[in-house]
Amino acid sequence: MTPPLIPEISRASAIMPVVATAFTRVLRESQAVRAVVFDGNLRFEPDYADPVAGEDGCLVQVRLAGICSTDLHITRGYMDFRGVLGHEMVGAVVSGPPEWTDKRVVCEINCVCRQCDMCSAGLSNHCRKRTVLGIDGRDGCFADLVAVPVRNLHSVPDVVLDEQAVFVEPLAAAYQVLAQCPIEKRMNVSVVGPGRLGLLVAQVLATTCSGGGPAFLAFLKGELIPHIDSEYRTMPYRVFVGHSFGGITTLDALYTIPETFNAYVAIDPSLWWDNRVLLLKARDYFGTARLEGRALYVAQANTINPADTARNLHFESITQFNEVMRAYDRSGIRYGFRYYDRDDHGSVPVIAEYDALRFLFDGYGAPLQQIIEEPAQLTEHFRKVSEGLGADFRPSEAMIRLLSQVTLAGDTAKAIEFGEIRTELYPESFRAWEFLGDVWAAKGDTAKARVCYEQALEKGADPAAIREKLDKLGG
Repeated sequence: MTPPLIPEISRASAIMPVVATAFTRVLRESQAVRAVVFDGNLRFEPDYADPVAGEDGCLVQVRLAGICSTDLHITRGYMDFRGVLGHEMVGAVVSGPPEWTDKRVVCEINCVCRQCDMCSAGLSNHCRKRTVLGIDGRDGCFADLVAVPVRNLHSVPDVVLDEQAVFVEPLAAAYQVLAQCPIEKRMNVSVVGPGRLGLLVAQVLATTCSGGGPAFLAFLKGELIPHIDSEYRTMPYRVFVGHSFGGITTLDALYTIPETFNAYVAIDPSLWWDNRVLLLKARDYFGTARLEGRALYVAQANTINPADTARNLHFESITQFNEVMRAYDRSGIRYGFRYYDRDDHGSVPVIAEYDALRFLFDGYGAPLQQIIEEPAQLTEHFRKVSEGLGADFRPSEAMIRLLSQVTLAGDTAKAIEFGEIRTELYPESFRAWEFLGDVWAAKGDTAKARVCYEQALEKGADPAAIREKLDKLGG
């Protein structure tokens, strides 16, 4: 049974906000493409021609589509369009470049040549050969499948639901207002016409021209951090540093998403902002929250001007925040504060960041002379560091290599102990296994040396060099 899309279109003008249809939630059970077509009459086509991706295109299986007023106007003759309706969608790539296959996507609706004079001038939205998804010269997304250029795709993060992603296209249109009419903070703006797009424009202005903190923190937590963790070699220990308005952003993050970062650094934070709302929350929050394993460092600059006749709310607010922390903090957070009497608001970040790192990583430095005498202290030291910071910290491979080399000349037993620590912590390092093999060979234990060399060979060491060392062992 086909979901009743066409009646939904007829009723769409009475529904607020944009209607998200269930039409494309039904998975394809055959090769037939179902579509809603307008060719002078609005009709449902149960066996529409398969879309063709083209040389630089892909096929997207539509998961959810939104009905726009433009779709309704097309049925009344707008643009003289003929074909499959629809341009607001979220879907999954089913045919196209391997790096896009199965990815959930939204897409830009303007398909351009990138060769004409308008495209070359950076005005691709006015491309002379432009086609527009479901509006001008190109079938749209009220179908099981839609063909779009790969360059028009945008990947949808996992934290964004289909029901949210389907609004990306109209939301992007609302953001165009800021590109066409620059609006500064504190300006009074009136949006005339509270239709679907008007409501989105109002929300864009409200979140862009003031505030927006919750959305920014949601982006950090839900998109930026997962992306960085997936693309780079990271540790599960995060420090959030902010200065001035960035300083109150770090405090807001500590209040609202404390689990996201291990440590927070607020440098001369603008706690006067919004009638000192974050300062007023501090007593209750730090008196009741459980923040064991977290750390907060607050730096205060000397912003006092003896010639001032008015109150210095900036300076007062930071001072009062520190007094609240000293008197009412029961959260278990590790708290540090310093007043920089020789630095102003502009100069304080450099020295404060340095001191903040010293505060956060107090005790991190290893007692190397003691460790050389007793190698087991190396792992014990970093065990305590990890316990104190709430994350897995370990000595770098370079540090262990240096300790091994220092002790090798005088005490092969200690060099072996360091070598074993190195292979335990970095088992995939062929250099660690090769070095340990060298030490065992020097000590005369050919059996253990052979095992280490074979591990090094397995982990990717130079075969010729390792074979030569194995041959020297004999047997």
